[in-house]
Amino acid sequence: MINRKVLVPVFAALSLMFVIALIAGNAWAQARKTTITCSGESNGNIDVSFKISGVGNGDLCVVSSGTFTADCACQNGGGNCPSAVNKRSEAVPAKTGQSFSSTNGQISGGEVVTAPGESACHLTCPGGQNSILAEVVEPSSVSVSVFAPGTFTQSDTTCTPDSGAAPVRSGSCTPSPAAIIFNSGCAALF
Repeated sequence: MINRKVLVPVFAALSLMFVIALIAGNAWAQARKTTITCSGESNGNIDVSFKISGVGNGDLCVVSSGTFTADCACQNGGGNCPSAVNKRSEAVPAKTGQSFSSTNGQISGGEVVTAPGESACHLTCPGGQNSILAEVVEPSSVSVSVFAPGTFTQSDTTCTPDSGAAPVRSGSCTPSPAAIIFNSGCAALF
């Protein structure tokens, strides 16, 4: 015969251990929760918003980066781009880093990854023609990395990770890549 005086405390102890494991597991899952979204602006910039948990406390460096495509062409005095070999698509990496203070092990905020401008175009054009940025294609993916205190250099609210620093958390978002057209006649060459 089973003694109830022994059985009840054993079941109570097992139940308590199960509840503790469940709570601890849920706390761990919540501590690792990451939400990152990104969307494109009409000028090609990418707005990145995030809420990242499980990052510890203190000032942290959040770096968002992606690779744009700059389609460059030579434009003549009449505003047209001749269909010639002197046009080029350039991969232009871009990143931004900002410092955020964590509260209770999480950070929330946003930053903007800036699209390239005319200076991204490095074409040599014939006389009477100028190098222009015909269009910018937004990145297909934007990565977001969080760096711990002591692993980055800070200047005001901007930051740069130290060489070789490993992020404590990372993730990515996928904007709907769009081509931002500045000159439709020239962009048609690509």
